[in-house]
Amino acid sequence: MADLRKLAEFGRRVYTRLFPHLDVERALPDLIRQEARARGRPAVLSVAEAVAAQGKRLVPWAMLYDLPVGSEPDTYQVCESVYRFGPGGEGGPPPAHCPFPHPQPTNVLCLFGFWGLSCELEQPPTGDRDPATVVTETDPPASVLLAAGSDLEPEITVRHVSALRAALGAAAVASPTIDSSTALAHALAGESMDVAYLYCHCGYRQTSDREPPSSYLVFGGGHVDPLDVDAWTYAPWPSRHWATRRPLVVLNGCHTVDVTSGTLGNFVEAFVRRAGAAGMIGTEVAVEQGLASLFMESFLARFMRGATAGDALRRARWDLVARGNVTGLAYTPYCLAGLRIRPARLPAQDVVERTEP
Repeated sequence: MADLRKLAEFGRRVYTRLFPHLDVERALPDLIRQEARARGRPAVLSVAEAVAAQGKRLVPWAMLYDLPVGSEPDTYQVCESVYRFGPGGEGGPPPAHCPFPHPQPTNVLCLFGFWGLSCELEQPPTGDRDPATVVTETDPPASVLLAAGSDLEPEITVRHVSALRAALGAAAVASPTIDSSTALAHALAGESMDVAYLYCHCGYRQTSDREPPSSYLVFGGGHVDPLDVDAWTYAPWPSRHWATRRPLVVLNGCHTVDVTSGTLGNFVEAFVRRAGAAGMIGTEVAVEQGLASLFMESFLARFMRGATAGDALRRARWDLVARGNVTGLAYTPYCLAGLRIRPARLPAQDVVERTEP
């Protein structure tokens, strides 16, 4: 509870910095909740790329807290939502908005105050093409390519792979041996997966005090830099890589370092703009391998069965909240919230046959 209180204070400080105009600060939460009540589903918030004089600016959008609170977290009144959906609660699917009245207008700790829990967020990369709404229009069997780094904790990795195969089907999860950047390049060469899941350590290096840090993925004894991904688009990948089946790339690490938008953004540009992915999901802070595994098991179970990326991410965050953890708020979707594996199919009773008069 203490961590949740502190996170609310942090999220509110960021919120007030982003929206210094009082009218906007007060109007946004009302609009978000009005949208959820009117439509019976969470509001979708689309985030444009923020650029500052120093370069891209990282904003932890999912951690924003839009309810007014002061600087003493210990004084916050706890909303019933924390007990209902937190550890020891009844659980179940979270509603579109908080179903409980707040005891006072300020200093309330409510799970629905966090944007990552109350809304479906999307941060589609800019580029020269429209953001993808589906991985592919065709209907091959759904598939995940799980590229795991060999230096991860092996027992957790084995359990994670087994859990994914049990949930999605053994044939749906390919897990080749990845012990070098060359092996990863060849694993990602074809159009055989709907999710390219890179489960590994991530680090960064800084070549100059004036340059943002450059991030890299760790596979065996080799490092994979965004420049490497760019080089793969020339060889060994074909010239029109992922042309018809554009997977969602997931970067999930057990010790992902605190990255800036300059570092994570470089991988977004490399995989989405250059390699042709439909989008990317990455972490913004350090995450522990076990929690990272649980979160992705929850997300992939829903996404691979047809849920949108936004809905699957929001529900996976709530799943971790039920375990007493808010790590899910650290995952950022660089894609449309409505991205799906396949186009949504209308139920037979909803299909209207048109005939000539």
